Amino acid sequence: MLWPDSKKRQQRYQTIPSSSSHQQQKDWVVGMWGNRSPGRGPIGVGRKRKRKSNDGNFSSLPLNTPFSPTFLPITLPSSLCPQVAQEDVPAAEIVYKVTDPPRAGYLVTVSQGASANEPPSLDPVHSFTQEDVNEGRVLYLHSQAEGWTDRFTLDVASSVGATLQGVQVELQVLPVTIPLETQNFSVPEGGAHPLAPPVLRVTGPYFPTLSGLELLVLEPPQHGSIRRGETPQDGNLSTFTWREVEQQLIHYVHDGSETLADTFILVANASEIDRQSQPVTFGITVLPLNDQVPTLTVNTGVQMWEGATAQITPDILKGEDADSPPEDLVFSIQPPTNGRMVLRLSPRTEIQQFTQAQINNGLVQFVHEGPLDGGFHFNLSDGDNVSPGHFFAVKAQKLRQITVESNQALTICPGTFQTITNRNLKITTNEDTDPHHLFYLVERGPWLGRLTHSRLGSSGDALRNFTQAEVDAGEILYEHEMPSEPFWLAQDTLGLRVSSPPARDVAISLSIAVSFETCSQRTSRLWKNEGLWVPEGQRAEITRASLDASNLLASIPASDRPSHNVVFLVTELPAHGELWVGSNHLDATQPYFLQSDLARGRLAYIHRGSGTQKDGFHFQASIQAGQQDSAQTPPAEHGPVISEAFQITVRDVNEKPPQPQASRPLQIIRGARAPLSRAQLSAMDPDSSPEEIEYQVKRAPHNGYLLLMGSQPSPVTRFTQADVDAGRLSFTANGSSTLGIFQLSISDGASPPVDTSLSVDVLPSSIEVRTRTPLEIPQGLNWAPLTQQHLFVISDQEEPDATYSITHMPQHGYLLVNREPKTSFNQKQVEQGEVAFSFTNFTSASDQFQLLSLARGANASATVNVTVRALVRAQAGEPWPQGTTLRLDASILDAGELANHTQSVPRFRILRGPQRGRIVRVPKDRDGAPQAQLVELFTQEDLQEGLIGLELSQPEGREPPLLHDSITFELSARGVPPAVASLHYTSEPYNASRPYGVTFLVAPGSPETSGDSHGKDSSSRTVTGPRGPERATPNIRDAGAAPTTAPEQVTPTSAAPAEGGTFLGFIEANMFSIIIPICLILLLLALILPLLFYLRKRNKTGKHNVQGLSAKPRNGMAGDAETFRKTDPGQTIPLTSVPGKGPEARGQQDPELLQFCRTPNPALKNGQYWV
Repeated sequence: MLWPDSKKRQQRYQTIPSSSSHQQQKDWVVGMWGNRSPGRGPIGVGRKRKRKSNDGNFSSLPLNTPFSPTFLPITLPSSLCPQVAQEDVPAAEIVYKVTDPPRAGYLVTVSQGASANEPPSLDPVHSFTQEDVNEGRVLYLHSQAEGWTDRFTLDVASSVGATLQGVQVELQVLPVTIPLETQNFSVPEGGAHPLAPPVLRVTGPYFPTLSGLELLVLEPPQHGSIRRGETPQDGNLSTFTWREVEQQLIHYVHDGSETLADTFILVANASEIDRQSQPVTFGITVLPLNDQVPTLTVNTGVQMWEGATAQITPDILKGEDADSPPEDLVFSIQPPTNGRMVLRLSPRTEIQQFTQAQINNGLVQFVHEGPLDGGFHFNLSDGDNVSPGHFFAVKAQKLRQITVESNQALTICPGTFQTITNRNLKITTNEDTDPHHLFYLVERGPWLGRLTHSRLGSSGDALRNFTQAEVDAGEILYEHEMPSEPFWLAQDTLGLRVSSPPARDVAISLSIAVSFETCSQRTSRLWKNEGLWVPEGQRAEITRASLDASNLLASIPASDRPSHNVVFLVTELPAHGELWVGSNHLDATQPYFLQSDLARGRLAYIHRGSGTQKDGFHFQASIQAGQQDSAQTPPAEHGPVISEAFQITVRDVNEKPPQPQASRPLQIIRGARAPLSRAQLSAMDPDSSPEEIEYQVKRAPHNGYLLLMGSQPSPVTRFTQADVDAGRLSFTANGSSTLGIFQLSISDGASPPVDTSLSVDVLPSSIEVRTRTPLEIPQGLNWAPLTQQHLFVISDQEEPDATYSITHMPQHGYLLVNREPKTSFNQKQVEQGEVAFSFTNFTSASDQFQLLSLARGANASATVNVTVRALVRAQAGEPWPQGTTLRLDASILDAGELANHTQSVPRFRILRGPQRGRIVRVPKDRDGAPQAQLVELFTQEDLQEGLIGLELSQPEGREPPLLHDSITFELSARGVPPAVASLHYTSEPYNASRPYGVTFLVAPGSPETSGDSHGKDSSSRTVTGPRGPERATPNIRDAGAAPTTAPEQVTPTSAAPAEGGTFLGFIEANMFSIIIPICLILLLLALILPLLFYLRKRNKTGKHNVQGLSAKPRNGMAGDAETFRKTDPGQTIPLTSVPGKGPEARGQQDPELLQFCRTPNPALKNGQYWV
């Protein structure tokens, strides 16, 4: 046999010496075998091996490398030729003569060169001796690339014994690599397939016979394993033998995952001959099976308003199935107790089934009808598997209704402001909603004025919204703005929309009447009554600029105004002067003048006295029809009559008006009273004393009022400079802490008034630094901005100009302003997101810093707490059963995102364990019961490997069935600060009739869980109740999540009566546990009864009493004696002995004879006999 392996095979060869004994020959593997003539032994040519194959034949495969001539030394052991293996016959006298040469090669002999440097030569040979064979000079030269088998025939002669003729020698050439061939195959999901021919085979007769032929797994399958048998005791194999393959002991077992393909790579290895195969790849097609029960992952229920329609979205109801699309996940529901399920496209048709795909597309809706609380039971199915016993909770709330209790019209004097009270606007709801949550939205503002807030002052913008609480507090004002055209009565309207979510908005309007009819806030009810300044001893005209009653004409229709006029009846004439209308002097006999006289400038006043005395006249103004001339006697009065006085001031011709001086604003604390001085109000008038300089308030702010000491405690509108200088004038800040401005006029009584103003800055009495929420730093970022949600200053309103300075620095970080460490900042920088906190020391999960805030003269201190928000997902889901030990894995507690962010293994340190239980560590590999150890520190890897458990103890005493508990832990990782988080969960008594979506390490009701003999963690299993219909409990709805079942081994639970202890409850809770055994018993009876009937009928068919032969016939010949069946004595048919007829008698039996063998004793005919 030849093994081509390198270039050396063309330059040298290796001879293999022949063995000299029969025992040694057994350690040689024959590479070519001979078929000698009948009665003669085989002659072999071979190479040394450990042992020989069982059948004596040796296999080879075609060479798969480029062909080159190879050499094979011939060895003819004497033990295979007993006729010539005589000790007294020399090896040189045993001659082999080639009678039929090989066809795929040559037999050659080796001749040494003339010198040691010359290579040996090969010469064809037709005969050789045993001595040539023993010395290795006879070689077989393989010369044909495709000729992997060859043969030649020899005659063996010696000086002793006869010549052996026709000894045929067959030869096969082995390839360089083991010819390993594979075929792709299919396997059902979770199934197994044997790795045996024809899927896996080694071609040729030689390599399969090697006892040391092994197959190595270079790349194992990703979605399955290679096992010895279909049981997982030995785990995934990395090597196995070819003999195990032939015995069909090696299987590929799919892991049951939802995959469609898998691959693995094998290589064959024969270490005895140092040969391997090329790596071969198996392609496996996985046939999917619908074998997984769909899982309800989201079931939060829905909260809606009474009578409304709610859309069912995946955020509130969602089922998943790894081997089924959403179109195949069907929700089968029972009729809801407080509504109906419909499709969006057909809202009037109630449905009992819908799919997850319809939920994803927003087609499923719930229409509320009936009670407020309810829902529906439903099952989730994928067509083959059902997840039963779920409940979808629907809670409806009564729709909040808004009621308008008061909506009286607002009446206001022109040019003034009026408070809107709860008599004008008053709304309530049927739920007694807090007035702060009853909102007015201004949809259409007033045309003749604007809405203002008392805290914002008159300089603020018009209001767009306000609350009922602000109306009740009298903080909402309507301010009328005087138009350019006179009027008597004007109507304004305020369009509002009342809102109080979730109630439906209500649109209302507030009517506003602006009238001169009853106006106590103005000094005059006429359009103008400003008075007159007249120089001493001179004449001055009284025009519409100082006296105008056009608003009286506006009280009648516009069409009637040309025929009407306003008549002024002078009831008291001036004391120091005269009134003239044109050339007519007004006296007691004719005390009339008209509005038209004022318009034409015909009314004049002439001063007749000396000095600067006060003067004036009193009058009554009314509308008169047809009055065009003041000389006529006025007819009867028509419309309103206004009685007022017109003031006339006579001033010195050398008099100068007072000049206001520069002043600074008055700063006062809200709620306090402060006197005014010349620093705030001062006027220079060399011609007048301080008592003669008079101030008149034309417009006052909303944040306070002026009070004159010694007078009544009510706001004053007139005061003198002497009152200011004496400190008798004070300001009371009873409004908001805003900047207010008094519009004033100054007069010395002898000159026209001069306008001036007084600014009052009401400061807050105190401020408060509010921190609504602590500053949370995301654990993966290490910094977070400080926003208005974390820090702001408020007095009676927010203070946007507040400033902050840090008085106590943080210990584990810095405060950054525009990315630079700072110790001071302001509120505007906070609102613009320029202030942030950054951790620099990663040893603490919290920090704090203290600051001092300043806002308009007030200050306050505060402490800002900084915490780290853990980057972890902690979700317990549904209630857990009490009295169990469950596994805490990554589905409950997961810090995988933190691990990916930091490239480290997060650590959990328990700060506060559960009150009714403890956290334990369970060994990964255990053969007996789990020896749980109390643990205070574990890692993310421990959670992923399932090494952490939670023991839930049974409640003691009369505790409620549903208990709430939590676990507080500190999460830390590399390069980030630690964070404190909690896992909250609820527990309930164990209920065998419902599944739990957790993995139990110790089953409920059992003291421990033992492992199997192979070291498998048999305690890792999901405990479920019977898989029958389940009733939803309030616990499921309270948890807000649907129960899920982990795909692991199920620990059976014994059927126990349901809560309540009734027999019907026991039957309902264990329905399948009862029905299945009954069905099995009925099935066994259905199989056994027909079998018994058949056996009984067979026994009744009769027995033939056929005796067996004493000996088995040989060579197809019958025995000398035949034994026949005994016949009835009453039968007279003789029995005849028929001799056997050799092999022909053993042919096909007569069907007619077989028919009689199956019937009970038929009557014999002539010539018939029993056999």
